[in-house]
Amino acid sequence: MEILIIIAVIAVVAYIFLKKDNSSFSAGSSQGTRQNTAPSPQAAPPARDWEATWQPSAPRKASGKCGANVGWTLYEDGQLIITGNGPMYEYKPETMDDGKKVTPWFPYRMSIKSAKVGKGITHLGDWVFAYCKNLEDASLSCTTETMPWGGFFECEKLQQIVVPNGVKRIRSDCFLDCPALRMVRLPNGVNEIGESAFSGCRSLVSINLPESLTDIDGYAFAHCPSLRQIRIPRGTSYIHKNAFYNSGVSIPPRGYGAM
Repeated sequence: MEILIIIAVIAVVAYIFLKKDNSSFSAGSSQGTRQNTAPSPQAAPPARDWEATWQPSAPRKASGKCGANVGWTLYEDGQLIITGNGPMYEYKPETMDDGKKVTPWFPYRMSIKSAKVGKGITHLGDWVFAYCKNLEDASLSCTTETMPWGGFFECEKLQQIVVPNGVKRIRSDCFLDCPALRMVRLPNGVNEIGESAFSGCRSLVSINLPESLTDIDGYAFAHCPSLRQIRIPRGTSYIHKNAFYNSGVSIPPRGYGAM
């Protein structure tokens, strides 16, 4: 009889213990399901235009005009901001007899680390960022139809550039001797890449040539040894015989005067 009582007590204790365990497991499973089915957080909204959100984080270093209705400000942290409406003045890499002079920020060129151009700018002046050897990035919201002659000449630290929509022509020497430039994004609508536009971009590995492209001028991609693959659009009717001279790809000439 005592043995039966002991067995009955053990059975009751075991039943209580198992019931408690099952309850805990069910509660944990239910909680896990709620966590897994909870709605995921919404993605962050896309960034607005930099002019709407940008705020200076450093004191002003210098400022002035670079167009009839265009102004520039350089801050102590190396940010060059160009805003206003209409075209910029034209510049030269050095003072010329024809009256065209260097950019007003030329004396500060070694301290410029980034450049931002507002959407109200309709024309970038020639040689606008030339010799800014420490320029690392450029945000172009402008509505220009051309990327300027010598615009980024010898910007040795510039690594990538997104050419704004609306641009139809990359003028000569625009990115000449930008050895760190790795990636270029061209918009559809570009129809000409000028002479020596990307010559000497030794790190260039990626550039998309839009279907609108018709002309690739002499030495446009010369001395670009890292450029191993490139797709030439069907509509490209002219490729100068030296367009890819001493580059990582071999592209035959095409069109008038190519040979």
